[in-house]
Amino acid sequence: MARILVGFSGGVDSAVAAHLLREAGHEVAAVTLRLLPSDATVSPAVAAERLSTAQRLARRMGFEHEVWDLAAEFEREVIAPFVETYAAGRTPNPCVLCNAHIKLGAYLARAQAGGWERIATGHYVRKVPLPPGAAGPVGLACARDREKDQAYMLWAVDPLVLPLVEFPLGMRTKEEVLEIAGEIGIAAEIAPESQDLCFIGEGGYTGFLSRRLRPEHPGWQAGALVDQQGRALGRHRGCLHYTVGQRRGLGIGSPTGEPLYVTAIDPASQRVAVGTASALERRAVEATACRCFVPGLLAPGNHLMARIRYRQAARPGEVTSVREEAVRFRFDEPVRGVAAGQSLVLFHEDLLIAGGFLV
Repeated sequence: MARILVGFSGGVDSAVAAHLLREAGHEVAAVTLRLLPSDATVSPAVAAERLSTAQRLARRMGFEHEVWDLAAEFEREVIAPFVETYAAGRTPNPCVLCNAHIKLGAYLARAQAGGWERIATGHYVRKVPLPPGAAGPVGLACARDREKDQAYMLWAVDPLVLPLVEFPLGMRTKEEVLEIAGEIGIAAEIAPESQDLCFIGEGGYTGFLSRRLRPEHPGWQAGALVDQQGRALGRHRGCLHYTVGQRRGLGIGSPTGEPLYVTAIDPASQRVAVGTASALERRAVEATACRCFVPGLLAPGNHLMARIRYRQAARPGEVTSVREEAVRFRFDEPVRGVAAGQSLVLFHEDLLIAGGFLV
């Protein structure tokens, strides 16, 4: 049996993960990470309540509990890239960076320094053995519960740390997790799940960005709304108010009557391009800063499944080019929603093969 430190948010997933590990005979303790920057748009009262819930639940379950401040690491590895990506007209993927550099990075390093053998999280993902020649002895595969599966968000994790991490919920469904919470008497005490980024509260993304980027930043300046041929259709409020795929808030009507969507953002020229749904469709995509778990399966001509959004289903296609940390992929059929800054994640059946940031 091992000494395992569980990342403990106060939610049902981390609580049940800790319970399952203790039931399996491991020595288990809980730690909650304090990550939020001082200018987070989540109110101090909400943040304090989240922490209080985690502390109360850990006591209720009989776990030793600590709070670790990793706000400086979170600022460097997650917040700064988030702001930089948005300012460049791309769509950031902060949860990918947080999982790789904070939850399975800085947190793991601190746990090891404190004498813990492993860490655990409430992610819905499975660890599986990898074949010889892979990037490490174990890799990641989709969770049994496909609706909750989080493999997409874990592609950037260093495969060499995976032997030190446990994912107790990989073979559980959300319904089973909720049943366990009821059986052990904690269902009424768990924190509600949030669908938003942890540091975004009232005011949304632009509210947070307004605290980071000065009013004279080019991203806040009005500019031209243009069609796919570059013809002006109207004015926008500033590039930072828009993301690729956005439909609402454009402030213009469609010349053809078809709904219009943001198709491209160019902060340098302060232009936002719009088009119909068909203008969002692409087959060929490229990703950089790639992490590869199974190099033998990431080769030109290989057919894999790919996801370009967390909640989108994987689609089939072919690897067309691999060079250094860049991968090009061609879908069998056009896909919608390709946005620079989001992630391209490749799978062979359930096995995560590689991932990278879309360009």
